[in-house]
Amino acid sequence: MKKPGLLIFLLLGSLIRLSAFDGYLDIINNTGFPVYYVFISPHDADSWGDEILGNDIVIENGETHRIELINRESSVCDIRIEDVDGDYYTMEEVDLKITSMVTFTPDNMNQEENDLVGEVTVTGSGGPVNGTYHLYNETTKDILYIYIRKNSGEWGADLLGDNDIFTNDGLFKIVLSDLSENIIDLKFEDKKGHTYTYSEIDLNQIKELVIKKEDRD
Repeated sequence: MKKPGLLIFLLLGSLIRLSAFDGYLDIINNTGFPVYYVFISPHDADSWGDEILGNDIVIENGETHRIELINRESSVCDIRIEDVDGDYYTMEEVDLKITSMVTFTPDNMNQEENDLVGEVTVTGSGGPVNGTYHLYNETTKDILYIYIRKNSGEWGADLLGDNDIFTNDGLFKIVLSDLSENIIDLKFEDKKGHTYTYSEIDLNQIKELVIKKEDRD
C-alpha cells in the first residue's frame, strides 16, 4: 500500500507531465534578411529567456528552420526573431497545438520608436551648416563614446561626456549650429572597445545615421 504522501507526490508529477508541451515549430524566414537569433517564451512570461539558435545557426532568407520543443510549460507562446541588422520581429499568443509553422515577413517587424537617450549641440565658428541629426544605435552594444571631426582632421572631444551612454536601440540627437564644413566623419566606440567609423558624411544630404554591428571597424 502506497503512503498518502507518496501517492499525492506521484499524482502531482503526473499532472505536471500532462500539462507540459512537447512538439516542434517550423520558422519560415521571409523577412528579406538572415535571422541570427530566436526567442520563444510562454505568453504570460515576464522575459524572453535564452536564445535558441546558438552561435552556429543562421536562418537565411527563404529558408525554413525546425525547432524541437520539449517539456515546455505551455503550448501558447510568444516568438521573437532578430535579423542581421538587429531588427526585431514578433508574434504573440501562438498556440503550438493549433499551428506548428509560422512565417515571418517585414509586416512582423517591431515598429516601436527608439528611446531618446541624449542630445548635444555642436557650435562652429560661423558657417551655413545648421540642423538636427539623428543617430540610431543598432549595434546590439551600448556605445560609450562618440567623436566628430571635419573630414580627415583631428577627432574632437567625446560628445557623450562622462555620464551619458548611447544604449542599444537608442536615439541620440546632434544639433549642429554655424558649422563651416558640411563634410564630417563620425566615430563610435562601444563598451567592448569596438569602433565604428563613418567617413565623408555630407550633412546637406544625410539627416540620420544608423550604426550597425556589421559596420564595425
